[in-house]
Amino acid sequence: MSIRTVAVGLAILASACAGSGSPDINDAGDPPSDGNNGCQASITFDPADPIASADTPVRAIGHVDNAPGVQTYTWHVFRGTTEIPFQPEQGDFSQISFPSPTPASFTVYLKVTVPGSLFCPEASGVVTSIVPGANDIEMRLHVVPPAGEAGLPIDQRVIVKGSGPTTLPDIVLDSGIIVTGSVNDGATGIPAYLRFLPRSKEAFVESFSDGTGAFSARVPNLSHDVLVIPTAAGFAPQLIKNWMPQSDLVIVSGLAISGVVRDPANAVLVGAKVQLTIDGVPSTLATTNTLGAFTIRAVPGAAGSTVRFDVSPPATAGLPRLAASSTTFDLAQPVTVRYAASLSTRDLAGTTVRRAGAALAGAKVSLVGTLPLVGTVTAGVSANATGEVRLTASTDGTGALPTLRAPATALTAVVEPAPGDLAVTAIDLSTGVPSSINAAAMQAVNTVVHSPASGLLEGVTLDAIPLGALQLAGANAIRATSNASGAITTSLAAGGHYELRFSDPGGNGAQLVVPDVTAPAVAASQTLLGAVQVNATIRNSGGLVSTAAVQLLCSACTGLVRSRPVAEGTSGIDGKFSLAVPDPGTN
Repeated sequence: MSIRTVAVGLAILASACAGSGSPDINDAGDPPSDGNNGCQASITFDPADPIASADTPVRAIGHVDNAPGVQTYTWHVFRGTTEIPFQPEQGDFSQISFPSPTPASFTVYLKVTVPGSLFCPEASGVVTSIVPGANDIEMRLHVVPPAGEAGLPIDQRVIVKGSGPTTLPDIVLDSGIIVTGSVNDGATGIPAYLRFLPRSKEAFVESFSDGTGAFSARVPNLSHDVLVIPTAAGFAPQLIKNWMPQSDLVIVSGLAISGVVRDPANAVLVGAKVQLTIDGVPSTLATTNTLGAFTIRAVPGAAGSTVRFDVSPPATAGLPRLAASSTTFDLAQPVTVRYAASLSTRDLAGTTVRRAGAALAGAKVSLVGTLPLVGTVTAGVSANATGEVRLTASTDGTGALPTLRAPATALTAVVEPAPGDLAVTAIDLSTGVPSSINAAAMQAVNTVVHSPASGLLEGVTLDAIPLGALQLAGANAIRATSNASGAITTSLAAGGHYELRFSDPGGNGAQLVVPDVTAPAVAASQTLLGAVQVNATIRNSGGLVSTAAVQLLCSACTGLVRSRPVAEGTSGIDGKFSLAVPDPGTN
């Protein structure tokens, strides 16, 4: 039941009542909000970051602007979903207080009536009381609305407090604006892939321009950097900075950068793919011709930009992929890519792949590895190049490999006899070619998942994320789920390394990450981390947003870890979500 305090004299009686849910601000009989006189209401809290205490209540202060005469204040205070009593602190009821003996999040609503029986738009505020000495941690909140909903993806920083729930202010999705324009070179429209990156936000919007160069996209109404990757020949990808919506995207053809790729014997290498990036923005992609020559196009960056060359040789060459970076390359000079003369290869043709002595027909074999020095790239100055081996072939009907050349060094074979069935085996080609490669059977893993309070948990998901050789070979993650007894049974590749992530969709504990293990090293018991709940409601211009995808991610992390969620879920029909994240604790 919601509380209605139409007159100031009824507010004390109302403060002793309690209900559930949020107040119904659109009950029949309410006067309309005052949309003409500019009345605005807001709420602040004293203290802004309260400490839970039986002796010190939290004070909510109502503020009203552009309202004539004497105002009447109607308050509602919710602890979670339960309406709680409050006490007036000013004679005109412009301030109230409410108890917070233990850590909790409170949502406070304020409706202000002005003379003429008009209402200001309702104000709301969220405040969370914390335990003394609570730590906090910054996280990234990423929200993607479902298709068809008005609203743009967001990626924003939030602060999570230790030892108690954190209720964030309502997450209001920006409806953005529809922009139309053209990708062109000043005269001719150009088809392209577009990525709009708001300069003050991390979430981006993707779109395409058509064959005439025309595009239409819904984006935030603010300055962007726009990555343009033309699909028409003769134009380099480029990053247009400080673009404002409702203007065209004018691109240039870019600088033509030419060079040659040579193998360890200094012969030209035909069929190698060459690309560079300048501060992360790619060039066009070229393949070396019969003279080993290539020409790519790129838009040069400012002085000191990091330029990286990536070269992928043809698979038949048996050479590693090559990469070299420098801040002093002169792209106006001819480029020479040269594999090191010391680099030699061996052919595994005829090597048999076996499991338990039996030959494996049709098994996929990936040879992978990293090498510290495989050659040089010269463009005015010379830079050493590192190498990465990713070579693949499948065995014939007798289990033997066809021609498969690879660098004569220590590598790793990732064998896949059938989809999802993997084995990892070290091979050393520095002294010769092995007659066979052993693919051990997948190894069973059994573990039991407990909550922080030691209870057994059903429905916990285990994601085993491939690392090292498995990651280089492109192996997929393995997922398993705990049963009613908290038990998880799955299999991991023999010899493979994994990062394990245990997550409970029910929020009984925070995600547990085991950074680098092999199957025999997986512990028989796992205990999820102590958790705090992060709660919020998602809205857009049309109201509550359900089924929005919500993730909380590490804010300080870099690389792949930055993109892996600490907790994830979806908003409910009421627009609310609640995610469990590791408790920062207290100091």
